[in-house]
Amino acid sequence: MESKLESNLYVSAPNDSELVQNIEDYFERIWQNQDAQYTVDYDEYSGALTTAKRALYYVQKITLFTTY
Repeated sequence: MESKLESNLYVSAPNDSELVQNIEDYFERIWQNQDAQYTVDYDEYSGALTTAKRALYYVQKITLFTTY
């Protein structure tokens, strides 16, 4: 079973509420890799595009035909 941390979620609450503070604290913990390794350094994967992928992305960019 795969677990993902992504979700489309809308929360409406006062900015000074405990709920909003808990969400902000959680985001910062994940963003800063506090207490665990949640993300890897950008530099580790930034140059990982193959020539074929770069060509595909270029064609998608100029044709505006893409899924992202």
